[in-house]
Amino acid sequence: MVIMEFNEREKSLIEILRNFGFIKEYGYKEYKFLYYVNAYPSVYFKNYQLNQILSIIGSDFGSNGNEYSIIIERRSIFSYKVIDVSDYYGTFGTTMIKGKNYSLKSQAEFVQMNLIPILKGKIWVDELKRK
Repeated sequence: MVIMEFNEREKSLIEILRNFGFIKEYGYKEYKFLYYVNAYPSVYFKNYQLNQILSIIGSDFGSNGNEYSIIIERRSIFSYKVIDVSDYYGTFGTTMIKGKNYSLKSQAEFVQMNLIPILKGKIWVDELKRK
C-alpha cells in the first residue's frame, strides 16, 4: 500500500477548512473549491437562506506560504453588497493593517470576533460600524 503525502495545494485547502470551520454553525456550507493548477487554493462557503457567501481566496502561492483575501457577499433581489474584510481591520480597534499578509488563523479569529453579526445576516457592515 502506497501512502501519499498531501501536496501544498491540498494542505492549503485543509488549512482553510480547519480555520473557517466555525462558520458552519451559522448555516454556511462549502459550495466551491478552487484547487487546480492555474488557480490558487480557495474555498467558498454559502449560506443559502441568507444568500450570502464567504470567500477565502488564495492570491499567492509560493515558498513563503499563501496570501488570502476574505470577501463577504450578500445578494438580494434589489441589491448586491460586497466587502473585503481587510478594509475593516482598523474599524474594530485591531492592530491588523490592510495590505499585510496575516495567517489564516489570525484572519479567521478577526472574522469570528468582529463579523459574526454580518455572517448571521442580522446586520451589514455599515450598521456594525455605527455601533
